[in-house]
Amino acid sequence: MSVLVFSVSHRGNAVQFSVDGAQTLGDLRQRLAQQFGVAPQQQRLLLKGEVGTSPAGDSMPIASLIPAHSRIVLIGTPAAELAAYLKGNEQREEGRSNYEKYRATTVFQTRDPMEYSEYGFLKFETLPGLVHQASALAMLRRLARDEGVRGIMRKR
Repeated sequence: MSVLVFSVSHRGNAVQFSVDGAQTLGDLRQRLAQQFGVAPQQQRLLLKGEVGTSPAGDSMPIASLIPAHSRIVLIGTPAAELAAYLKGNEQREEGRSNYEKYRATTVFQTRDPMEYSEYGFLKFETLPGLVHQASALAMLRRLARDEGVRGIMRKR
């Protein structure tokens, strides 16, 4: 039979193929797996529509499916990328499982308002002769309730 010449591109990488027209689609899929690393069951070949998606189509001769000098697009994920993705999923699931075990065994404590009771202000006074004493006292009381000020007092 005659030699069939066509190009196959995968992720922008185009490769020229010359095959015997009597070879089957299954043979082509094996060559594509060697060239691009995409397993035959993961391959989708596009040529004015989808070509050979069923297993029965793998036994058909290439010459009856693919015209000479045509361009075929291979869609599929290489096996190495699939393995890396699945490994990442396993690690994420293991991390979630470990976190759930941690949460189940840990007692979460909430802060008690009495925790802050040892730190505080005994008396609020303004400087004598201050014009706006009422607003100054209000500001001092606001500062006394402020979480940032309380944190600094605990730290120092």
